[in-house]
Amino acid sequence: MWTDKKGSNPGGKCKLAYQNKWEDFYIKYCTGSKLPRGHPFHPTVQPIYEALTLILAEGMGIEVPKYYVLFNEGVEFEYSEFNPKNKLDVNKPMYFLSKLVELPPHRDPVACASKMKEEIIYQKLLMIADLSNKKQNYAYFPDHVPPHILYIDVGCNFVDAISGYLSQRNEVSDLLRNRRGSYLPSVKKDLKNAKKWLKRAHILTNHKHSNQKELLCLEDFIGAIPDYEIPKFPYGHIKMSQVLREDELEEIMSLLRLNMASIGRKFLKKGDGRLFFE
Repeated sequence: MWTDKKGSNPGGKCKLAYQNKWEDFYIKYCTGSKLPRGHPFHPTVQPIYEALTLILAEGMGIEVPKYYVLFNEGVEFEYSEFNPKNKLDVNKPMYFLSKLVELPPHRDPVACASKMKEEIIYQKLLMIADLSNKKQNYAYFPDHVPPHILYIDVGCNFVDAISGYLSQRNEVSDLLRNRRGSYLPSVKKDLKNAKKWLKRAHILTNHKHSNQKELLCLEDFIGAIPDYEIPKFPYGHIKMSQVLREDELEEIMSLLRLNMASIGRKFLKKGDGRLFFE
């Protein structure tokens, strides 16, 4: 470790041996939960939730840094040239890793804001929290071919981790549950209608190279979540269904279905040319 935590969650910048050389990463984890009692989401697997968010972002063509989940098989932390206020917990079952990136030397706020606005449909469909006031969490690379936005830190889309605790924004939690944490009485009907709509809805992905773009069926995209594979550090992959319980997977897919159907209808009504309905 070569820094103390930089965000609100336990973690910090570190060096890890990666592909026969030392590389810089940010490591973090979660410690507790403020979600209602009985909620399926658990803080120890927050790194899996965040990795899934990035898998979904990549699937829609959003550029993100390399990321991994580090499973604890005897993790030890060494602290270089500083005395940490709080040492990291070596007993967590897993940690989230994000590779640090070199940012462009010059910023173009006007072009960046324009590009972020252009990509708002993908952010909204994925429930990515508003990044407009968090300029440290994204950067515009105008000199790359083609120019693109890199989303440095999108957090987790369906559950937030703030100051080490899981919570949910109202616009997320209100999709499925009331303030006491009970499912809304209309959930079964709402999910049935959402799934029916999503089977007919397709979006043109945001991949920066035209030969990578594809028409993505939104229901197929969500329905495949249990089979998505998480990159493990330093190598290998593991299926989502192997690390998340069935109730967690159902909660995630239900949130995404209700949100995507709602947001998709709004953008379709606006006439966004990247969204197709058949």
